[in-house]
Parts: sequence; structure tokens; C-alpha cells
Amino acid sequence: YPKKLKHVTDAKQQPRYCSNRENEKSLEYYLQLAAQLLDEDQSHFDVIETLLSQERELNISEKMWILTNKLLEDVDYDNSRSKINFDMNAEKQHSSHMKILGEVQRQVFDMIDINQLFDNAQKSLIALIELDADHSKELLTNHIQYFDVKNIVDTIQSKINEINNSKSYANSGNLNNIVNDNNGNKSNKNINHNHEESAYRIKATPQQKCNYLRFFLVNKLIGSGDGTEHPKFHNLLAYSYIEFDTEKLLKFMSISNSITVVAMLEFIESRLRYVADCRSQITKAKDTNQRLQLDSRFQSKVLDVLDWDQVLNTYEAYCKQLYECYVVLLNRLGRYDESLEIILTKIKDMDKAVTYVQTYGDESLWHKLVDGTLAKAKELVPQLLDAVISHPTRSGRNDFSIDLIQRIPNDMHLPDLKQKLVDLFRGYSIE
Repeated sequence: YPKKLKHVTDAKQQPRYCSNRENEKSLEYYLQLAAQLLDEDQSHFDVIETLLSQERELNISEKMWILTNKLLEDVDYDNSRSKINFDMNAEKQHSSHMKILGEVQRQVFDMIDINQLFDNAQKSLIALIELDADHSKELLTNHIQYFDVKNIVDTIQSKINEINNSKSYANSGNLNNIVNDNNGNKSNKNINHNHEESAYRIKATPQQKCNYLRFFLVNKLIGSGDGTEHPKFHNLLAYSYIEFDTEKLLKFMSISNSITVVAMLEFIESRLRYVADCRSQITKAKDTNQRLQLDSRFQSKVLDVLDWDQVLNTYEAYCKQLYECYVVLLNRLGRYDESLEIILTKIKDMDKAVTYVQTYGDESLWHKLVDGTLAKAKELVPQLLDAVISHPTRSGRNDFSIDLIQRIPNDMHLPDLKQKLVDLFRGYSIE
């Protein structure tokens, strides 16, 4: 390996050291070598590890991804190590392989750049992405004139489908993992481990590779801009944003006319069900006083404090963002009543509810707002009174305010109710 590797290292200082054909053969060799080495390195394809290594601040969706996948793993890497026979020689060999892999990562992209091997890069696109996602994105964006974005996306999507449909994906073995399919649903998948190959290292799972490719696709490639230049991929972008960046999804839906609204609603619903299932398991763990076992990186990147309450708060924040997106989609279908109910019972933002009714509703929707508030979110009635007082009046508001007051149950305790009513009546007297 080192002797071959020096050939690559010298290529940067001596571009004419060999012919282009020889460079193509060298590139093919090093990518094959890298594929073998990467297969031994599970953490390379772990989106959790990728996110935790980011220098930037993580968004709520990414924190949610880390917590969900980390906390619900049935067999994680650390626990699985004890089930495998380690030997010192094998570990030394693995350490040596990783050093070689680092050299290959640093030099392969120089070979492509210096020798203009862009056709070869297109043919070996998946191998390059798996080798180094950051350098792959840089290569593609810096030389976009040599690449077709549609072909890139199609290639990645085809690889994801191929992995998911592969027979090896369901092969039996001696280790099991709980993994998530593309819709976020849990499914039991067996990981095949040949004894000779996994004698000292757990190999990356097919699902890890799928997640890695999808994460690269949205965060490094077509999701790096606002997405408007790729209307054919808007559904794909939206699906990925739901998992990795719901804030970006909210902005994206306001400018995109190419997403399939009904399909997106169904995907958000399935994601919310999945999160609800995760949340119930976390609540059960909290109630049974189980310890939260996460390493120190989680406190610096994901949670302020390593405790269950912080995890649940992250779940709540993520769900609230999903419901915000859900409301936007319902509005596109004209289902204003359902949107209002979600704002009241899920997002629980009275100011937003009042503003929403002013924007989309008539007087009947105002009365529905009152009915929904009193029936399903009684703790929000004081905020509704404040909203009625603070917002400009409109035709029929006087009747609505009287109706609101009459509907307040006699046994409902409302702090400062007297002062709120005085302010309400004083405002109407001035008018």
C-alpha cells in the first residue's frame, strides 16, 4: 500500500509523472482500496457521528435525529464490541488501514482535479461520496459544468434503492439492529457478518449507508441553496428537510409550487407517529428512573443538560416545527378549520390563532376558535382574551367578545379576569 500510495502523492508535484490512462487506472485502484477499508469503519457512515463532528450549531431536526437514532438503537456499537472476539494484531491492522484511508482521502481528489478526470468521477460518484462527502460536494460545485445535477441525484437515489432492495439487507446473522426505513418507521433488519471479515470490527449497515447518502444529498448538494433551481427534486428535498431541517422546509414550502401536498401531509403524519412512539419510550424510561447514558459530546452539541426532560423538550420543539409545516400544507388545500385546530391544540399559540383567523376566516371561524379553545385548550382562554383586547376591532367583534365572555364556564379560574374584562369594556366604550 505505501509504495502504491507514493505514486498518488507524487502526482500533485509531478502532474506528468504518468499518462492519463495510468491515472485512471490508479484512481480505480485507490477507490477499490478505499471501499474495502471503509467497509470496516462503521462510524464513517454514521450520520450521528457526522453531525456531532460539525463545527456549526445543529438545528432542532438534527438534534432530534441524533437523539432518536441513538436512544432507540437496540444494539449500538459499544455494546456490540463485547460480543466480538478482539485480538491485538487485528486492531493494529485496522489502525494501519485507517491511516492508509486518510492518505487516500487526501490524495484522490487531487488526482481528479489535477488530471481533469471528471468523466471517471461521474462514473465513480458513489465511491467518491462514500470516501469523503465534503470533498465530493466541493468537487461537484467547483466543476459543475462537467456534471449533470439530475444525473447525480438519480445516481444517488438509484444507489439508495439498490441498497434497500438488496438481498444482503435481509440476510440473517449473529447481530440484530433496530433501524429506520425511509419513512421513519422502525423495522427489524439483520446484519450479515462473515466471521473472518468481522472478527475485530462491526461493518457499516446498509441503512447507515442509505442515511449517509440521503444526508449528503440534501445538506451537501441540492439542499445547499434554496432549492428553486431543481423543481424536479422538490419532493425529495421536502422529505429530507422533514428529517434534517424542518425550519428550512417551512421556508421552502412558501416558495415551491412543485411539491406534492397530499403526499407531504402523509409523510409528516407518519413522522409524527414515529416521534410519538419514540416519546412514549423516553417517557417510560424517565418514569422508571433509568439513567440517560450519553457521552459528553451530546451536552456540547445537542442538550444543555444530560437528562430526560431536555430530551423531551427537544422532541416537543421538533413536533411543533412539524405542525407548523403541516398547517401551511393544510392552508394550500383550503382546510382552514383543521389548521386552526392544530394551532390551538398542538402548537398552542393563541396570538397565532387569532392572527390566523383574521387572515383566513370569517365570523364563523372566530366562533370556532372560541369553541375549540374552551373545549380543548382551556388554559389558553386568558391569552385569547388578551388577543381580543390587543388586536384591532373588526365588524362583528363586539358580538364575538360578548359570546366569548358568556361561554367561559363559571367554575373556570382565570387569573386577573376582572382587569381583562375592564380593559375590554373600556376599549369598546372609547369606540
